[in-house]
Amino acid sequence: MYHVGHARVLEQAKKLFPNVHLIVGVSGDEETIAKKGKIVMTQKERCDILSHCRWVDEIICPCPWVITLDFVEKNNIDIVAHDDAPYGSAGQNDIYAEIKKAGKFKATQRTEGISTSDIILRIIQDYDLYVMRQMQRGYDRKQIGVSWSKFQRMKWYDKMKKYASKFGGMQKDLEKSPMLNKIKSHFKQLIGVGDSKAVKAYMTDEEESDFDA
Repeated sequence: MYHVGHARVLEQAKKLFPNVHLIVGVSGDEETIAKKGKIVMTQKERCDILSHCRWVDEIICPCPWVITLDFVEKNNIDIVAHDDAPYGSAGQNDIYAEIKKAGKFKATQRTEGISTSDIILRIIQDYDLYVMRQMQRGYDRKQIGVSWSKFQRMKWYDKMKKYASKFGGMQKDLEKSPMLNKIKSHFKQLIGVGDSKAVKAYMTDEEESDFDA
């Protein structure tokens, strides 16, 4: 899933040297699913986004998961840029080890606090809110991927929330009404809980009304 961390890496790579022609490799759907599991965006969608990034000059897709020296030479690539941490995958401790050993590697810096995993975690943490949001936008339960019972519970919860919001607003409006406040004041005086002189004269300092003002 493309995010600002990727964009900043691309900017760093573009600015490593003067007059850089930046080639971005995008792994294909099949290999990405095999190596990392479920994907959110297809390879076409990922390529389309990159094509609108100002730093990108060329895109290779599908790009092999492990970049070899043969691949680099075949595509006239001088330098491979990635963050310096060993990238363990495909049965290797670092898939860039061969490139590093050949002196064709330049390290970029990761953006702390942002990653695809972080974004997915945010969605998971607020799962019910996002389900409710999609329901309100007209998606059915099969599209969202929830059971019939959960879908009905969430529809009921949404209705109760709307009712509470509606009547809560009406209550606040009534409390601000001058007419209602006047009626309340007269009623308090009538039952002996007001500020009338008669009530004050009746109540001593030690006495208190049985009613809360």
